[in-house]
Amino acid sequence: MRAVAVISLAFIVACDIPTELPKWNPTFAVPLVATSIPVAQLVPISVESTPGGSTFVISPTSVSFPFPLATVCAACVALHGQTAPTPAIHYGAGYAIRFPVNVDSASVVNGVINFRLTNGWGFDPLRPAAGQTGFIRVDLLGRDGTSRGSAFFSGRDRAFPPGSTIDGSLTFAGAITSTPILHITFGFPAGDAARIDAAAAITATILSGRLVATDATVEVISRQVTSNAMSLNLTGVDEFVIQRVRGGKILLAIHNGFAVSGRMTLNITGGINPVRKTFDIPDADATVELELTEAELESVLGQSVVASIQGIVSTSGSVTLTPTTTFTIEPLLVLELGPGS
Repeated sequence: MRAVAVISLAFIVACDIPTELPKWNPTFAVPLVATSIPVAQLVPISVESTPGGSTFVISPTSVSFPFPLATVCAACVALHGQTAPTPAIHYGAGYAIRFPVNVDSASVVNGVINFRLTNGWGFDPLRPAAGQTGFIRVDLLGRDGTSRGSAFFSGRDRAFPPGSTIDGSLTFAGAITSTPILHITFGFPAGDAARIDAAAAITATILSGRLVATDATVEVISRQVTSNAMSLNLTGVDEFVIQRVRGGKILLAIHNGFAVSGRMTLNITGGINPVRKTFDIPDADATVELELTEAELESVLGQSVVASIQGIVSTSGSVTLTPTTTFTIEPLLVLELGPGS
Protein backbone atom coordinates (compact mmCIF):
# COMPACT_ATOMS: atom_id res chain seq x y z
CA MET A 1 0.00 0.00 0.00
CA ARG A 2 1.55 3.27 -1.05
CA ALA A 3 3.57 5.75 0.87
CA VAL A 4 2.64 9.55 1.53
CA ALA A 5 -1.07 9.56 0.80
CA VAL A 6 -3.23 7.96 3.45
CA ILE A 7 -4.48 4.62 2.21
CA SER A 8 -8.08 3.86 3.04
CA LEU A 9 -9.55 0.46 2.47
CA ALA A 10 -12.97 1.73 3.48
CA PHE A 11 -13.83 1.78 -0.17
CA ILE A 12 -13.94 -2.02 -0.05
CA VAL A 13 -17.21 -1.63 1.74
CA ALA A 14 -18.41 0.67 -1.03
CA CYS A 15 -17.59 -1.94 -3.66
CA ASP A 16 -20.30 -4.33 -4.75
CA ILE A 17 -19.34 -7.27 -2.58
CA PRO A 18 -21.24 -10.36 -3.67
CA THR A 19 -23.85 -11.75 -1.29
CA GLU A 20 -23.09 -15.24 -2.49
CA LEU A 21 -19.96 -16.92 -3.71
CA PRO A 22 -19.52 -16.42 -7.49
CA LYS A 23 -19.66 -19.84 -9.10
CA TRP A 24 -17.49 -18.77 -12.02
CA ASN A 25 -14.53 -17.32 -10.07
CA PRO A 26 -13.37 -18.11 -6.51
CA THR A 27 -11.01 -15.08 -6.52
CA PHE A 28 -12.08 -11.57 -5.52
CA ALA A 29 -9.65 -8.71 -6.44
CA VAL A 30 -9.89 -5.25 -4.88
CA PRO A 31 -7.68 -2.36 -6.09
CA LEU A 32 -6.56 -0.23 -3.14
CA VAL A 33 -5.76 3.48 -3.01
CA ALA A 34 -2.19 4.23 -4.10
CA THR A 35 0.38 5.87 -1.85
CA SER A 36 3.88 7.29 -2.24
CA ILE A 37 7.09 8.13 -0.43
CA PRO A 38 8.03 11.84 -0.64
CA VAL A 39 11.35 12.78 -2.20
CA ALA A 40 12.14 14.79 0.95
CA GLN A 41 12.87 11.51 2.74
CA LEU A 42 15.64 10.69 0.25
CA VAL A 43 17.56 13.96 -0.11
CA PRO A 44 19.93 15.19 2.65
CA ILE A 45 18.45 17.44 5.34
CA SER A 46 20.32 20.41 3.82
CA VAL A 47 18.17 20.03 0.68
CA GLU A 48 14.58 21.24 1.01
CA SER A 49 11.68 21.43 -1.40
CA THR A 50 10.22 24.89 -2.02
CA PRO A 51 6.47 25.54 -1.66
CA GLY A 52 4.76 24.12 -4.72
CA GLY A 53 7.43 21.47 -5.15
CA SER A 54 9.09 22.83 -8.31
CA THR A 55 12.61 23.41 -6.97
CA PHE A 56 15.02 22.45 -4.22
CA VAL A 57 16.75 24.88 -1.87
CA ILE A 58 20.29 23.76 -1.07
CA SER A 59 22.53 25.16 1.65
CA PRO A 60 26.17 25.17 0.48
CA THR A 61 28.87 23.85 2.78
CA SER A 62 30.77 26.47 4.77
CA VAL A 63 34.36 26.26 3.57
CA SER A 64 37.47 28.48 3.44
CA PHE A 65 39.91 29.08 0.58
CA PRO A 66 43.31 30.53 1.60
CA PHE A 67 45.45 32.74 -0.65
CA PRO A 68 49.00 32.63 0.81
CA LEU A 69 51.46 35.29 -0.32
CA ALA A 70 53.73 32.52 -1.58
CA THR A 71 50.99 31.47 -4.01
CA VAL A 72 49.85 34.84 -5.30
CA CYS A 73 53.22 36.67 -5.25
CA ALA A 74 56.30 34.89 -6.58
CA ALA A 75 58.54 37.78 -5.54
CA CYS A 76 57.32 37.49 -1.94
CA VAL A 77 58.91 34.04 -1.58
CA ALA A 78 62.40 35.53 -1.86
CA LEU A 79 61.42 38.33 0.54
CA HIS A 80 60.05 35.99 3.23
CA GLY A 81 60.97 37.20 6.72
CA GLN A 82 62.25 40.55 5.47
CA THR A 83 60.88 44.07 5.75
CA ALA A 84 60.69 45.32 2.20
CA PRO A 85 58.45 47.26 -0.20
CA THR A 86 55.47 45.10 -1.05
CA PRO A 87 55.50 43.89 -4.67
CA ALA A 88 52.64 44.44 -7.09
CA ILE A 89 50.23 41.49 -7.11
CA HIS A 90 47.97 40.39 -9.96
CA TYR A 91 46.38 37.01 -9.39
CA GLY A 92 43.10 35.14 -9.87
CA ALA A 93 41.85 31.68 -8.92
CA GLY A 94 38.55 29.85 -8.66
CA TYR A 95 37.25 27.24 -6.25
CA ALA A 96 34.19 25.02 -6.60
CA ILE A 97 31.44 25.84 -4.15
CA ARG A 98 30.86 22.66 -2.19
CA PHE A 99 27.46 21.07 -1.97
CA PRO A 100 26.39 19.27 1.23
CA VAL A 101 27.48 15.72 1.97
CA ASN A 102 25.93 13.17 -0.44
CA VAL A 103 24.97 15.90 -2.93
CA ASP A 104 27.19 15.56 -6.01
CA SER A 105 25.78 18.38 -8.12
CA ALA A 106 22.69 20.45 -8.86
CA SER A 107 21.19 22.61 -11.60
CA VAL A 108 21.20 25.98 -9.86
CA VAL A 109 18.83 28.58 -11.30
CA ASN A 110 19.23 31.35 -8.72
CA GLY A 111 20.33 32.03 -5.18
CA VAL A 112 22.79 33.92 -3.03
CA ILE A 113 26.21 33.21 -1.52
CA ASN A 114 27.40 35.09 1.58
CA PHE A 115 31.17 35.27 2.04
CA ARG A 116 33.90 36.88 4.13
CA LEU A 117 37.46 37.94 3.26
CA THR A 118 39.97 38.00 6.12
CA ASN A 119 43.34 39.76 5.71
CA GLY A 120 46.13 37.70 7.26
CA TRP A 121 48.87 39.57 5.40
CA GLY A 122 51.02 42.07 7.25
CA PHE A 123 49.91 45.03 5.13
CA ASP A 124 46.82 46.58 3.51
CA PRO A 125 46.75 45.46 -0.16
CA LEU A 126 43.88 47.81 -1.04
CA ARG A 127 45.88 50.84 0.21
CA PRO A 128 49.51 49.73 0.13
CA ALA A 129 50.89 53.28 -0.08
CA ALA A 130 49.70 56.86 -0.12
CA GLY A 131 47.82 57.52 -3.35
CA GLN A 132 47.93 53.83 -4.36
CA THR A 133 44.78 51.72 -4.39
CA GLY A 134 44.05 48.14 -5.37
CA PHE A 135 40.94 46.04 -5.86
CA ILE A 136 39.43 42.64 -5.11
CA ARG A 137 36.77 41.19 -7.40
CA VAL A 138 34.68 38.16 -6.40
CA ASP A 139 32.65 36.35 -9.10
CA LEU A 140 30.29 33.44 -9.39
CA LEU A 141 31.20 31.60 -12.58
CA GLY A 142 29.35 29.02 -14.63
CA ARG A 143 30.91 26.26 -16.71
CA ASP A 144 31.46 28.67 -19.62
CA GLY A 145 33.43 31.08 -17.42
CA THR A 146 30.76 33.78 -17.62
CA SER A 147 30.08 35.66 -14.39
CA ARG A 148 26.63 35.03 -12.93
CA GLY A 149 27.13 37.54 -10.13
CA SER A 150 29.98 39.68 -8.81
CA ALA A 151 31.15 41.91 -5.96
CA PHE A 152 33.88 44.57 -6.25
CA PHE A 153 35.94 46.12 -3.47
CA SER A 154 38.24 49.06 -4.19
CA GLY A 155 40.85 50.83 -2.09
CA ARG A 156 39.21 54.06 -3.25
CA ASP A 157 36.22 53.20 -1.08
CA ARG A 158 37.66 51.26 1.83
CA ALA A 159 40.78 50.09 3.63
CA PHE A 160 41.67 46.44 4.32
CA PRO A 161 44.24 46.56 7.13
CA PRO A 162 45.86 43.42 8.60
CA GLY A 163 43.43 41.35 10.69
CA SER A 164 40.30 43.02 9.28
CA THR A 165 37.45 41.43 7.34
CA ILE A 166 35.22 42.29 4.39
CA ASP A 167 31.77 40.72 4.16
CA GLY A 168 29.87 40.47 0.91
CA SER A 169 27.10 38.65 -0.96
CA LEU A 170 26.78 37.31 -4.48
CA THR A 171 23.34 37.09 -6.06
CA PHE A 172 22.92 34.76 -9.03
CA ALA A 173 22.10 36.65 -12.22
CA GLY A 174 21.69 33.50 -14.32
CA ALA A 175 21.39 29.73 -14.19
CA ILE A 176 24.41 27.48 -13.59
CA THR A 177 23.96 23.90 -14.77
CA SER A 178 27.18 22.71 -13.15
CA THR A 179 28.94 23.29 -9.82
CA PRO A 180 29.21 27.09 -9.24
CA ILE A 181 32.75 28.47 -9.05
CA LEU A 182 33.79 31.18 -6.59
CA HIS A 183 36.49 33.13 -8.45
CA ILE A 184 38.60 35.82 -6.76
CA THR A 185 40.82 38.32 -8.59
CA PHE A 186 43.46 40.45 -6.83
CA GLY A 187 44.87 43.64 -8.37
CA PHE A 188 47.29 45.33 -5.96
CA PRO A 189 49.97 47.92 -6.81
CA ALA A 190 53.41 47.98 -5.20
CA GLY A 191 53.45 49.59 -1.77
CA ASP A 192 55.38 50.76 1.25
CA ALA A 193 57.78 48.59 3.20
CA ALA A 194 56.20 45.89 5.36
CA ARG A 195 57.31 42.64 6.91
CA ILE A 196 56.79 39.89 4.33
CA ASP A 197 55.45 36.55 5.57
CA ALA A 198 55.10 34.27 2.55
CA ALA A 199 52.93 31.83 4.53
CA ALA A 200 50.41 34.50 5.57
CA ALA A 201 47.14 34.38 3.67
CA ILE A 202 44.03 36.28 2.75
CA THR A 203 41.23 33.79 3.39
CA ALA A 204 37.89 33.67 1.56
CA THR A 205 35.15 31.89 3.55
CA ILE A 206 31.69 30.93 2.39
CA LEU A 207 29.54 31.74 5.41
CA SER A 208 26.12 30.67 4.18
CA GLY A 209 23.92 30.64 1.13
CA ARG A 210 20.73 29.62 -0.56
CA LEU A 211 20.96 27.79 -3.88
CA VAL A 212 17.69 27.23 -5.73
CA ALA A 213 17.96 24.22 -8.07
CA THR A 214 15.61 22.37 -10.40
CA ASP A 215 17.29 19.05 -9.61
CA ALA A 216 19.98 17.52 -7.42
CA THR A 217 22.23 14.54 -8.03
CA VAL A 218 22.54 12.70 -4.72
CA GLU A 219 23.72 9.48 -3.17
CA VAL A 220 21.19 7.72 -0.95
CA ILE A 221 22.98 5.71 1.71
CA SER A 222 20.94 3.65 4.20
CA ARG A 223 18.11 6.17 4.48
CA GLN A 224 15.12 5.32 6.66
CA VAL A 225 11.86 5.90 4.78
CA THR A 226 8.32 5.51 6.01
CA SER A 227 4.79 6.20 4.89
CA ASN A 228 2.18 8.13 6.78
CA ALA A 229 -0.07 6.05 9.01
CA MET A 230 -2.80 4.56 6.84
CA SER A 231 -6.27 4.06 8.29
CA LEU A 232 -7.88 0.93 6.89
CA ASN A 233 -11.57 0.71 7.74
CA LEU A 234 -12.62 -2.87 6.97
CA THR A 235 -15.57 -2.99 9.34
CA GLY A 236 -18.06 -3.04 6.49
CA VAL A 237 -16.76 -6.21 4.86
CA ASP A 238 -19.66 -8.65 4.79
CA GLU A 239 -19.47 -11.64 7.13
CA PHE A 240 -20.45 -13.80 4.19
CA VAL A 241 -17.13 -12.91 2.52
CA ILE A 242 -15.07 -13.22 5.70
CA GLN A 243 -16.35 -16.75 6.37
CA ARG A 244 -15.29 -17.82 2.88
CA VAL A 245 -11.77 -16.34 2.85
CA ARG A 246 -9.19 -19.11 2.56
CA GLY A 247 -6.19 -16.97 1.74
CA GLY A 248 -5.06 -14.12 -0.40
CA LYS A 249 -2.26 -11.78 -1.32
CA ILE A 250 -1.38 -8.17 -1.82
CA LEU A 251 0.22 -7.22 -5.12
CA LEU A 252 2.36 -4.07 -4.86
CA ALA A 253 2.98 -2.39 -8.23
CA ILE A 254 6.01 -0.21 -7.45
CA HIS A 255 7.08 2.75 -9.57
CA ASN A 256 10.62 3.37 -8.32
CA GLY A 257 11.55 6.82 -9.59
CA PHE A 258 14.23 7.07 -6.89
CA ALA A 259 16.18 4.06 -8.22
CA VAL A 260 16.65 2.88 -4.64
CA SER A 261 16.77 -0.70 -3.42
CA GLY A 262 16.41 -2.18 0.03
CA ARG A 263 14.21 -4.04 2.43
CA MET A 264 10.82 -2.73 3.50
CA THR A 265 8.09 -3.92 5.82
CA LEU A 266 4.33 -3.59 5.68
CA ASN A 267 2.87 -3.41 9.19
CA ILE A 268 -0.86 -3.69 9.90
CA THR A 269 -1.92 -3.19 13.52
CA GLY A 270 -5.18 -2.72 15.41
CA GLY A 271 -6.80 -5.95 14.26
CA ILE A 272 -7.17 -9.21 16.09
CA ASN A 273 -3.46 -9.92 15.53
CA PRO A 274 -0.77 -7.72 13.95
CA VAL A 275 0.27 -8.53 10.39
CA ARG A 276 3.87 -7.97 9.35
CA LYS A 277 5.19 -8.58 5.84
CA THR A 278 8.80 -7.93 4.85
CA PHE A 279 9.84 -7.66 1.22
CA ASP A 280 12.75 -6.54 -0.96
CA ILE A 281 12.46 -3.84 -3.59
CA PRO A 282 14.70 -3.67 -6.69
CA ASP A 283 16.13 -0.39 -7.99
CA ALA A 284 13.62 -0.33 -10.86
CA ASP A 285 9.88 -0.63 -11.40
CA ALA A 286 8.54 -3.98 -10.28
CA THR A 287 5.57 -5.84 -8.81
CA VAL A 288 5.98 -7.44 -5.39
CA GLU A 289 3.65 -10.21 -4.23
CA LEU A 290 2.93 -10.64 -0.50
CA GLU A 291 1.10 -13.84 0.42
CA LEU A 292 -1.52 -13.54 3.17
CA THR A 293 -2.70 -16.54 5.13
CA GLU A 294 -6.29 -17.21 6.07
CA ALA A 295 -5.47 -16.30 9.68
CA GLU A 296 -3.85 -13.02 8.68
CA LEU A 297 -6.84 -11.99 6.61
CA GLU A 298 -9.27 -12.94 9.36
CA SER A 299 -7.24 -10.73 11.72
CA VAL A 300 -7.96 -7.61 9.69
CA LEU A 301 -11.15 -8.15 7.72
CA GLY A 302 -14.08 -6.67 9.60
CA GLN A 303 -11.69 -4.51 11.66
CA SER A 304 -10.57 -0.88 11.65
CA VAL A 305 -6.78 -1.14 11.43
CA VAL A 306 -3.74 1.03 10.77
CA ALA A 307 -1.04 0.19 8.23
CA SER A 308 2.36 1.65 7.43
CA ILE A 309 5.32 0.87 5.18
CA GLN A 310 8.88 1.52 6.26
CA GLY A 311 12.39 0.38 5.55
CA ILE A 312 15.98 1.28 4.79
CA VAL A 313 16.96 2.03 1.19
CA SER A 314 20.09 3.00 -0.74
CA THR A 315 21.19 3.73 -4.29
CA SER A 316 23.99 1.86 -6.04
CA GLY A 317 25.53 5.19 -7.06
CA SER A 318 24.28 8.71 -7.69
CA VAL A 319 20.75 9.45 -8.85
CA THR A 320 19.31 12.72 -10.14
CA LEU A 321 16.10 13.71 -8.37
CA THR A 322 13.63 16.54 -8.86
CA PRO A 323 11.02 17.69 -6.33
CA THR A 324 8.40 15.84 -8.38
CA THR A 325 10.27 12.53 -8.64
CA THR A 326 8.00 9.86 -7.20
CA PHE A 327 8.13 6.47 -5.52
CA THR A 328 4.61 5.14 -5.73
CA ILE A 329 2.96 1.90 -4.73
CA GLU A 330 -0.32 0.72 -6.25
CA PRO A 331 -1.66 -2.20 -4.17
CA LEU A 332 -4.18 -4.79 -5.20
CA LEU A 333 -5.81 -7.03 -2.59
CA VAL A 334 -6.69 -10.47 -3.92
CA LEU A 335 -8.97 -12.67 -1.78
CA GLU A 336 -9.22 -16.40 -2.39
CA LEU A 337 -12.69 -17.56 -1.48
CA GLY A 338 -13.97 -21.02 -0.78
CA PRO A 339 -17.10 -22.74 0.55
CA GLY A 340 -18.51 -21.27 3.74
CA SER A 341 -17.55 -22.87 7.03
